[in-house]
Amino acid sequence: MSHFPILNCAHCGHTIWLPRPQSPEKEGTGSLEEILGRKIACSECGVAVPYAPRDIEWEGSSPLNDDRVCWHIETGCEEERCQSPIAFHILADAKRSSEEIRFLMSTRLAEQFFKGLICGRGHVPGKNRIREVRVLG
Repeated sequence: MSHFPILNCAHCGHTIWLPRPQSPEKEGTGSLEEILGRKIACSECGVAVPYAPRDIEWEGSSPLNDDRVCWHIETGCEEERCQSPIAFHILADAKRSSEEIRFLMSTRLAEQFFKGLICGRGHVPGKNRIREVRVLG
């Protein structure tokens, strides 16, 4: 029986199903360590926090299919002269295009859905300053 990696949201307890680790030969995939390298945003409550490998639990079955991927989102803060990036990860349908994800994240940032995202200088994200959207794994 396969086991699937999960996190429990540190804020609301929602189960966050991580992508199953892929083979290193498969292009565009990321290891669990790479995924955990940034804050992970909960799609239920919007709180983004850092997780460590020790936070991963392994479940025997997953309600997800292999069409879920980890998207790396990088945005800028709301301060005009600050160039510090704000990066986080969110899990979403692999069938979505990067432009769909960019639009969804811009909308959620404008609605101030995400909490806990700040740049290295303590500024919150700007509303329409998404710099990068790419699949991690």
